[in-house]
Amino acid sequence: MTIDQQPWLTNPDWIRKRVPGIASPNEGARSASWFTCAVALVIGAVGLFLKGTSTWNRSIGMFLLLLIFPAIGLGLLCWNVLLRVRTRKYSGAYFEMDSLPFFVGHNLTGRIQLPSGVPLPRPVQVTLNCIRRRKSSSRGMTGASKITWDELVWRAKKLDDGMGPVAQSESASIPVEFSIPSDAPITSSANPDDQILWSLKAQAKTRGANFVQYFEVPVFATSGTPARPEYGDLNFYAPIAVSLPPKASSGHRHVVIRPSDGGGTEFLFLANRHWGVARFATAACCIWTAVIRYFFWTSDSLSFSLFVFADVLLLYWAVWSWFSTSSASFENGTVTVRNSLFGISKSRQIAYGEVRQITSPITSESGQGAEAIPSYAIYLQTSSQGTVEVAGGLKDAGEAGYIVERMQAEINAYSGSPGRSRSQQLV
Repeated sequence: MTIDQQPWLTNPDWIRKRVPGIASPNEGARSASWFTCAVALVIGAVGLFLKGTSTWNRSIGMFLLLLIFPAIGLGLLCWNVLLRVRTRKYSGAYFEMDSLPFFVGHNLTGRIQLPSGVPLPRPVQVTLNCIRRRKSSSRGMTGASKITWDELVWRAKKLDDGMGPVAQSESASIPVEFSIPSDAPITSSANPDDQILWSLKAQAKTRGANFVQYFEVPVFATSGTPARPEYGDLNFYAPIAVSLPPKASSGHRHVVIRPSDGGGTEFLFLANRHWGVARFATAACCIWTAVIRYFFWTSDSLSFSLFVFADVLLLYWAVWSWFSTSSASFENGTVTVRNSLFGISKSRQIAYGEVRQITSPITSESGQGAEAIPSYAIYLQTSSQGTVEVAGGLKDAGEAGYIVERMQAEINAYSGSPGRSRSQQLV
């Protein structure tokens, strides 16, 4: 077989079945981080040197604005120094793979080996992440460039308690085992502007710089390679849906399943699923209101109106995040999707026969890639109305998978068809 048929043979580390660890999920962004740090510190220092004294004497508020760039620069400097210390402390860590490559629908197994003499207290959090790395062109002061953004597609977590602290003279070995969904995307770099990579992350709290290492692993299919949308295609920006293991929520529920008024089943998505966004939107609205009151209260009417309009939009965002609810009622062969805020609602109806698939992709996230905190949405893929969003903001992957399974069961029970997996069509 040729290299094209076995693309994992292009990576020497994969061939040796030993993947070296790195301290950052995207090593390519390290140099950009140092550059941004230097620019922020220079701009901040020049601003304070030229305007610091006069601004301090005239207005404390304006002086605080001058501190924005120095604060950004110092924050980036501390972060880059931490990554440098972490890189030196855990240099030599690697992931030993049990097979080459790993296949979708099978298990990913191996061991994370640490250098001798590195103590690693338990527990260790091990995470397997499927990441979509996209690049978009931009033009700035230094000319044309590409901005890289990592989107989380799928994630699984496991906690290794071990047997206590590792002795100084021993090397730590952390067992790794994950089940890869059969419908997950495979490692792909054919399109440099839209790549798929799989990253194994291990982290634990230690004295000094915490243990955090990332290992890029090969995940492929046993046969065939699914086509990826090219840049410019309608589906290029569409989220990738991967099956989630169903698990009923045992903590704070975001969804209530109850009988509907028409004798069917209603899935009520509560407003508390947006509490993180709600707090952020509320803080942003309060800060923007204070900025308007402090800096633009006496501005001309046009400028003042524009700033107030932005403040109203932030207020609506906060109110919607705190109080809006969504629901999907399955009854009499029809799904009724309804969004409501303070009793004002809009709805749409979809016949069971139009529903081709129910998916729960990651549609929003805080952070990037392996560091992201994801939120899942429930989508109905229909034949006549396209993609219909039932609700978003679900933080628990197991709960999202459970909701998808229950919705599928409602449709299958009505039609009398046997249960189907999420990756199969419903009709």
